[in-house]
Amino acid sequence: MTYAGARGRTLSQMRRVLHFNRISAKCSVHEGFRGLLTELLATKYSHVLKVANRIFIDQRFSILDNFAYITKHNYGAKAVKLPFFRTPNLARKNINRWVSRKTDGKITSLLPRGSVTKQTALTLVNAITFKGNWLYKFTGYETTLERFYKSKTTLVEMMRMTVAAPYLRYANDRSLHAEILELPYVDTRVAFYVVLPYRSSSLSALEQQFRWNPDALDLKPRRMLVRLPKFTVRSKVNLAGQLRDMGMRDLFGAADLRGIDGKRDLFVPGVFHEAYIKVSETGTDAGAATAVLQGKSYLRDFGETFVANRPYLFFIWDRSTSSLLFSGRFCG
Repeated sequence: MTYAGARGRTLSQMRRVLHFNRISAKCSVHEGFRGLLTELLATKYSHVLKVANRIFIDQRFSILDNFAYITKHNYGAKAVKLPFFRTPNLARKNINRWVSRKTDGKITSLLPRGSVTKQTALTLVNAITFKGNWLYKFTGYETTLERFYKSKTTLVEMMRMTVAAPYLRYANDRSLHAEILELPYVDTRVAFYVVLPYRSSSLSALEQQFRWNPDALDLKPRRMLVRLPKFTVRSKVNLAGQLRDMGMRDLFGAADLRGIDGKRDLFVPGVFHEAYIKVSETGTDAGAATAVLQGKSYLRDFGETFVANRPYLFFIWDRSTSSLLFSGRFCG
């Protein structure tokens, strides 16, 4: 949404960093996002994906009609006025309450104390949640306390789930020194991918050479026994530093955002992002805002075995729209 208001050098930097320079017309970016959101939010699928966008404006401030139209028409972002100047902390709490409501309580404090001040003119907020059920559900009675190797010298105990699946796509990629597993949801257009480095390798080595490209994954159907940690991951970060280092410098200082209000006195002090991922026996619960017992089992001899007992990368991919919904690393 910020891109819709950028002009001049600020626009050029954003276009380059976001790889929008391959798109001919600026309006095509917003039209593309509108089409993507329409497809992603289609109700014909049993998993639940929710996306919410909103513009919060100081009561003394106004935005251009064109910016309001672009953000409302393409992103569904309604503009709401809040008392940033009079009561900035109250305004911050109101925004956090909205995010909490839109993420079903998963993200409750996107904006930290002090992030909203009397100088805040507007805040653009995006929230997304996903909940999907596994096509092959993990059995609760096979969930046991097992060893997880955070590093070659650090060992912890955590709950590990087990599923025996007659058909999963899998690859043993010797060039990456990693195993790759696809775990489909009930709606098979969306899947959860695990990229697990060999024991002889490491997650840092994998991250240096791995680039997410599902078309390049040579996955083959296998009868698999999968052992995966039951986990919840929550991360919170201000992305301003990373975006500045990537080349989006003017946005956080001498910004040209006159497409928002017709003036050149706006800049972005911070980009707060918070993400939440929960993986359990039934499926995945995820949200984001831009804010040893050794158990014996009858499953032991079921096909090939995939044991995620060390740090790995994970991705949630919607193949029908070629959209990466969530990605992260799990380190125990």
